[in-house]
Amino acid sequence: MNNIETLTQCPWCKSSESRRWGQEVRGFRTVVCDDCGLIYVQNRLNDLGLKKYYEHYLNSVHLENTEDVKNRTLMYDVEYKHITQYVKGGKVLDVGCSGGYFLDVFKENNFDCHGVEFGGDAYKEASLKHEIMLGELDKLEITNKYDLVIFRGVIEHVPDPKSYLDKAVELLDENGFIYITST
Repeated sequence: MNNIETLTQCPWCKSSESRRWGQEVRGFRTVVCDDCGLIYVQNRLNDLGLKKYYEHYLNSVHLENTEDVKNRTLMYDVEYKHITQYVKGGKVLDVGCSGGYFLDVFKENNFDCHGVEFGGDAYKEASLKHEIMLGELDKLEITNKYDLVIFRGVIEHVPDPKSYLDKAVELLDENGFIYITST
């Protein structure tokens, strides 16, 4: 069964006008929309492909390379210091939180930590430490409001990034922040 779909329209503005951007990576082709400028993967994993890839992503990819894990941990501290120039405390939602490792840094500093995770093994790991919801952000019923919504290395992986960002805006407290990084 094929796990790839080819987009004929920009996932942001629905334009059908695009041109190649960058080099193919592992057979995935990126393009830039001629109308809105969004850069996106044109031949991407479909819903089934995403489920299969992320079901065991934590253990088979995310934690596989110890040097990457070490560097990612260093980046968590750098990004935390940057974020806390603007957000001093409160409720944080990490979308695509993996095993909850970035949330761990916030929890150590008395934030109220929540996450959303799509992958099964990552959800199980993160749920041991934080309040985690399993699924896709734009399809979840969430009543909480957050001081901070984080997209760390995730927005480029979702099929409809606009719906995720719209949902994040709905979930923000009056003076809340959205933080997008590591795309």
